[in-house]
Amino acid sequence: MIGTTLQRMIFWELARVFLLALVALSGLFLLGGVVQEASQRGLTPSQIFYVVPLLIPNTLPYTVPATVLFACCIVYGRMAHDHEITALRAAGVHLGRLLAPAVVLSVLVTAGLTSLQHDVIPRTRQMLADRVLHDADELVCGMLKRHGCLKLPDYSVFVREVRGKVFIDPIVKQRSKDGYSVIAHAKEARLIGTDLVNEKISIFMPHCTIIGDDAKGNGSVQNETFPIAFQSGALKDTAVRPMNMTRQQIAAKWDDLRAIREQRQDKLDEIHQQLAAGNPEREYLTMLQRDNEFHIKETYRVERALRAESHLRPAIALGGLFFALMAVPVGIRFHRADYLSTFVSCFLPVVMIYYPLLLAGTNFAREGRLPAISVWIADIAAGIAGTYMLRRLFRR
Repeated sequence: MIGTTLQRMIFWELARVFLLALVALSGLFLLGGVVQEASQRGLTPSQIFYVVPLLIPNTLPYTVPATVLFACCIVYGRMAHDHEITALRAAGVHLGRLLAPAVVLSVLVTAGLTSLQHDVIPRTRQMLADRVLHDADELVCGMLKRHGCLKLPDYSVFVREVRGKVFIDPIVKQRSKDGYSVIAHAKEARLIGTDLVNEKISIFMPHCTIIGDDAKGNGSVQNETFPIAFQSGALKDTAVRPMNMTRQQIAAKWDDLRAIREQRQDKLDEIHQQLAAGNPEREYLTMLQRDNEFHIKETYRVERALRAESHLRPAIALGGLFFALMAVPVGIRFHRADYLSTFVSCFLPVVMIYYPLLLAGTNFAREGRLPAISVWIADIAAGIAGTYMLRRLFRR
């Protein structure tokens, strides 16, 4: 707690510098975000006016830890430069008591940022994604790239990989009352275009294999174009990305994935039994087998992304606390330098070490190469560095 007058004075000075730096840094991030969105999407002035308040919460996970670092460097660096730290130590005040205001500020900031990341920030990202217009072809390719599938009322499209407008290993399925009436598979296909007026998506397959009710259409087909019909509004990306999900949505999505995986596994077991029994429709069953295996792998991929996101949010918020532990000794030791040099000396290692470790740990967790707790590698490294620097400072 900050019960003494000295600690309260340090705390309010930290809070003042923190708020001023947060406003300035958020403004720079906001300006960059608005310019980027306006140039890429061709936003109108009314859309820019709507986007600005939605971008502000999205900048906080990046600006808040940096401003905590800046505030601690400035305040404790000024105190050391004015020999206030020397005078306090001569009066018998332990440096640990001077550290308390920085810890309290960083804890309050961490708690507030964590709370915002659970609901407010994901909701503003969803609103931003819903209101900012996208190119129709870009939207189709983006949905296929993120989710591996595009499900429409009468058609379903599955791909293994998207390279620009080229789809690798695509499967196009036309629905019927009893299941699928036509299934087309190719090694490669290309998106010709998305016609919003006639509500059709045109996919061209140079070489494909078709299985369907019409016997004439079965077998290998050359240069086939599939006009896939969709209803108005069906291209809206209803599948929310993990970073845009609230805590409640992540929990609900987790349950849905487990239910889907169990259903697909049951279907896969049934297909294996039919293949083992020598079912004559072997080619059709093999295609269904690949389809169910794809969906099972997809549930694991999304589940890994959700687990990584659940760890990433508190890891980013807690970074402010570890930044404060590093900034206080750096600010005191660099008391002869100007304030900007003090901040840069502390911030450069953070940019070059902390954030690369955070990104690497997050990507490895999403890919399944490391467990989800690998997201915390950057915070662990920052915590060790801050503790080591504080111990050296206390021993001086």
